[in-house]
Amino acid sequence: MIKLELKNSRKILRALDRIDYETKRRSLRQGTATAAKVIRDEAKRLVPVDTGSLRQKIGIIRNRARVGGSEVVVGIHSGIVRRTGLEPVVYAMHVEFGTVYQRAQPYMRPAFQNKRGEAISEFQRVVWGNIQALAKGKGLKHGSSGTDNL
Repeated sequence: MIKLELKNSRKILRALDRIDYETKRRSLRQGTATAAKVIRDEAKRLVPVDTGSLRQKIGIIRNRARVGGSEVVVGIHSGIVRRTGLEPVVYAMHVEFGTVYQRAQPYMRPAFQNKRGEAISEFQRVVWGNIQALAKGKGLKHGSSGTDNL
């Protein structure tokens, strides 16, 4: 699993400390979903395509996170990959890391490396936008990051 941590964003973290739990949770969900979409879209762009089945299985999975946090994983959804008959997680590992018979064709790690900065910027943009909207008395921007699609 690849993990992103928000560091050196004291302004955002201080502002989040002053927000009630439910509002903070929604804001963090929107921010993490937006950041994950950046990496998911890059992984889908980079994955080698034979039948397209593996590309379709790349998605965002929301995990239950500790209090006040939000966690999503960009990964492979379950189901059988048509061409191989393998579970997509197994097939995805063969593609990403290679086997003794097949060279590695990495797509998930490069997606993270290519888009890490953009994902962090998008997270900060969404969360800070919500904080500013709250400060102006407008409430959260429901659905502004497309989290309804998760």
